Amino acid sequence: MWHGRTVYYSSDRGGRTVNLWAYDLDKKSHRQVTRYSDFDVKWPSIGGDAIVFEKGGYLFVMDLPGEKAAQISVLVPDDKPGVRPAYRNVSQWITDVDLSPSAKRAVFAARGDLFTVPARRATPAP
Repeated sequence: MWHGRTVYYSSDRGGRTVNLWAYDLDKKSHRQVTRYSDFDVKWPSIGGDAIVFEKGGYLFVMDLPGEKAAQISVLVPDDKPGVRPAYRNVSQWITDVDLSPSAKRAVFAARGDLFTVPARRATPAP
């Protein structure tokens, strides 16, 4: 990842853990930027004056002028349990009713949904 005259890259050249490194094009030298030993630095991506990366399941942002990394707090919204499918009694919201051409089924419209039901029960109720 290019930033000015520096190329940032991830490598395990400093030990067993992958960290961010920088190569200075003018000095022709490599230097270790992060020094994590618990988890690898993964998927670094540069944008503007910062690099974002994942480490240990968390996102971090490193500002490039100071090369200081900070964890980003990420809020992932839930899967909206209020809109999950559920059984509701919509009889009070029925707006339209009609029969099939054979009159063996009826259709009801309620709250934007269509419901079809048999005109009679298939088996008699006990």
